[in-house]
Order: sequence, then C-alpha cells, then structure tokens
Amino acid sequence: LHNRLLNYGYVVTGSPAPGTTEFAFKGGLGITVLLTERGLYFQSSFDTNGIFEISQTASEFTDDDAFAKYDPQADGWEEF
Repeated sequence: LHNRLLNYGYVVTGSPAPGTTEFAFKGGLGITVLLTERGLYFQSSFDTNGIFEISQTASEFTDDDAFAKYDPQADGWEEF
C-alpha cells in the first residue's frame, strides 16, 4: 500500500509511531492518510474534490479481493 500511495500522488510527511506512515496528497485538497499495520485511514477537509479523490483512491485499491473498503452509507463492507 505504501508504494501504491506514492504512485497515486501521495507523499510521505512523517512517521508518528513505529509501523505507521503519514502521507499527504501532493495535489493539495487537504487530504491526509495514515497507513498502519492494520489499516489505511484517509482524512480530508470538507472539500468536495478531496472527498471524491479519497473515494476514487479507496475504490481503486479495492479492485480485487486483496483489500476491503468499509462503506458507512451502506453500514457494511463494500462488495467485490
């Protein structure tokens, strides 16, 4: 996932704890990402473009059954 984030235009901004890496989207949009050993967490300001970019990235990362995406609107994991 680390390399995929880099390929999608994210840059490493830090490592707040062992086994974690923080990223920011180099296109701006107020997107930050935290990669841990147990999950990938996206955060954005209330920018519509940022939220769209996060959704697109998460969907592309889950284009096979290697990873799952939680969909809070459906109150469950997105179906593959």
